[in-house]
Amino acid sequence: MLLTLALMAATPAVATCIDPDRVVSRRAEGDDAIRFVMLDGTHYLNRIGAACPGLARADAAGALIIEKKGARLCRGDFVRAARPGDPGVPCVLGKFEAVPADGTGR
Repeated sequence: MLLTLALMAATPAVATCIDPDRVVSRRAEGDDAIRFVMLDGTHYLNRIGAACPGLARADAAGALIIEKKGARLCRGDFVRAARPGDPGVPCVLGKFEAVPADGTGR
């Protein structure tokens, strides 16, 4: 219980950047959000400012391409939903909001 509370206290509710080396999974949640799961179990939801064409189908039918400008993955970096023969449209990442692991918070 104390460890859980300590981890919750150490996890920012909103982050501008995350460490891509600590991401264990990512998945699109519709055409306007991506969920990132971190090594410590934290879930961050990144809401993209506008719908990103094909993002919801990226996991099943293609690749989710992240284009970062520096060592960290930050607000303002780009994501594309690429499929065979289609490189996808670059969409701008927003802030990283800590959300419950159960899928709520959307």
